[in-house]
Amino acid sequence: MTPSSLAAPPASPAPPSDATPAVPRPHETPPHVDSVHVRSTSWHPPNNPSGPALSRRQARDVLDKWGVAAGVDDAVLAVCEFVTNAVRAQASYIAVHLRVRNDLIRVEVHDSADGWPTAGVAEVDASSGRGLAIVAALARSWGCSATPVPAVKCVWAEIPVR
Repeated sequence: MTPSSLAAPPASPAPPSDATPAVPRPHETPPHVDSVHVRSTSWHPPNNPSGPALSRRQARDVLDKWGVAAGVDDAVLAVCEFVTNAVRAQASYIAVHLRVRNDLIRVEVHDSADGWPTAGVAEVDASSGRGLAIVAALARSWGCSATPVPAVKCVWAEIPVR
């Protein structure tokens, strides 16, 4: 499955009659369900130390509500890592997009921070610097791409639903 095959569904699709629409939270768009059962949602976490924890909780709540049983911990870790990096880089704009399609959870964090993330090697006694390497080990694939304004980039990971 390629990233282009995970394009967002049309702006106002009608959910199947057996789908229970989720109640959106502040700054969250309602999930969409299209004919191939893509579910997606977005939110804007605060750019402060509470942003990663709030996003971690939001991602877990959404995936649980959608009935995703596997890959949830890995996806939540990716959300937390990407939002943490955006907060640490003092991004003025942060948006989380979460999508589930068949056997894949796609996590995207769009932010306005300068610079591109790289999975580095942390010193043994370092208190940070391992997150992207862990995401890379857990994800089917991950990367970063340029995006239009207001975001500068999108950091994404595709997590298999095992």
